[in-house]
Amino acid sequence: MDDGIVDNTGFSKDIQYLISSGLVKVSGQVTPSSTFDIPSWQKKVAEWWSQGLVSDYDYVNSIQYLLDKKIIK
Repeated sequence: MDDGIVDNTGFSKDIQYLISSGLVKVSGQVTPSSTFDIPSWQKKVAEWWSQGLVSDYDYVNSIQYLLDKKIIK
């Protein structure tokens, strides 16, 4: 994230970290790439999280939602 803008590459790295650390659960292989579109609402959640306005728990749950709904594959 840079100046409130979430880029896909950084977001992909965050997702990979959350998966590898077991903070989010996935069934099967997930390899987010820099080619997917981050929903605008998720960009806002990430911005709020970086500002301490959203808890770690809520941020992780928003990522889990993206994975569960196959928004990120």
